[in-house]
Amino acid sequence: MTGIDDYLAPLPEDQRKALQRLREIIRNGVPGVEEDIAWQMPAFKYRGSSLVGFAAFKGHLSFFPMSAVVIEAHRDDLKGFQTTKGTVHFTRRSRYRQLWSGNW
Repeated sequence: MTGIDDYLAPLPEDQRKALQRLREIIRNGVPGVEEDIAWQMPAFKYRGSSLVGFAAFKGHLSFFPMSAVVIEAHRDDLKGFQTTKGTVHFTRRSRYRQLWSGNW
């Protein structure tokens, strides 16, 4: 895999659009962020440290803030999303369309 474009290319359209939008949000929100592939998924580094990543799975998309502290600090903002200690999940029914349309 040579980059995020290669990761996104074979995905179903709804997943690709949602993750492309997330990619844009990250790139626009963090000047100087660097794209990478880490742990076989798109990842972003800032000043040499892992910042966030995302991945597509059969039934959902995942956003990895690379810190459980971030998820806990934003617990109220994440109501309605399925979360784990280190991941936010987006399912087709709940959030794909909201993510790529910017209405979330």
